[in-house]
Amino acid sequence: CLGDYNGGKKVVSPLSVLCALSMAANGAGGETLAQMEAAFGMGQKELREYLAAYCAALPNGDKYKVHVANSLWVKEGEVEIGKPFLQDCVDYFDVQAYAAPFDRSTLEDVNGWVEEHTGGMIPEILREINPMSVLYLVNALSFDAEWQSPYYDNEVLERQFTQEDGTKSLADFLCRYEYLYLEDGDAVGFMKPYAGPEGDLAGATYAFAALLPPEGQGVQEYLGSLTGEKLHGILAGVRQEQVAVQLPKFKTGHSVGLSDVLKAMGVEDLFDMGAADLSAMGKSSQGPLYVGQVVHKTFMQVDEKGTKAGAAALVDVVCGDSAPPEKEAVLNRPFVYMVVDWEAKVPLFIGAAMDIAK
Repeated sequence: CLGDYNGGKKVVSPLSVLCALSMAANGAGGETLAQMEAAFGMGQKELREYLAAYCAALPNGDKYKVHVANSLWVKEGEVEIGKPFLQDCVDYFDVQAYAAPFDRSTLEDVNGWVEEHTGGMIPEILREINPMSVLYLVNALSFDAEWQSPYYDNEVLERQFTQEDGTKSLADFLCRYEYLYLEDGDAVGFMKPYAGPEGDLAGATYAFAALLPPEGQGVQEYLGSLTGEKLHGILAGVRQEQVAVQLPKFKTGHSVGLSDVLKAMGVEDLFDMGAADLSAMGKSSQGPLYVGQVVHKTFMQVDEKGTKAGAAALVDVVCGDSAPPEKEAVLNRPFVYMVVDWEAKVPLFIGAAMDIAK
């Protein structure tokens, strides 16, 4: 999903994308469903049960908030929705269902819904309504948390950031000793807890994590080797060691179409009018249902107070044709960063900071 950076800053939300695609899989069958399950790495029933339980159990507090919402939008008079599909979406994803004309008012309503459920961080998920679109499956996710130990003004220092092409720029860095060290071969990094119900490490609920690839290895190459199992092992292997951290403040947003990514993962029939099996989702007199596009937008801001992040994913269903030695994690060149569930070691967001401008 992070793909070809071209010197940019990109971030995705695996959780948001999975929720939207899992809702779509409720209406899939045959080879279409088999391809989706292969990409998921588990069966659809197992995935939706996990997502339902996981999202329902996400903790919130005065200084840390995670909000997940799902909606389903159906074009009036165009689609007869499958009742089992709709019930599954309600039971497992607590969807808000809307019948809409799919005109300018619907565009405003969908974008308004996403903006509301991301705390204003994602004001727009769609720029126009495709005339062939008959159903939208939308997920919205927002995260807002203060650091367990915020940075002081005198810990915000101007430092130099070097991009992969050698370009240098000045940026404000958060500089402090932290005490949770990450290591993956030659890659180094750290974790920093967000505020939790208690003041100590045991009370942490969420955490920020960053990994700096070894010299000479690009972020894209490093991410290509970072499987889910390997990432979980790195996060689970965090050690309580002093590490001198220099973390640049940054704010980034990203918009990406995931259709090509999913096709590369083997999910091809979903986007093929002649092959897609979405018969359980519903039927239309205009032709078979298939997915026209999967859209994903994100926002993230990291500063001395904490982190704010938002994400939205939309599945567009269409019909018709078409101590010892001191450790260091000086993040002054491109690095990978995450917001992770502290207990489950599940990434809510994962991104790459390729350039930092003051």
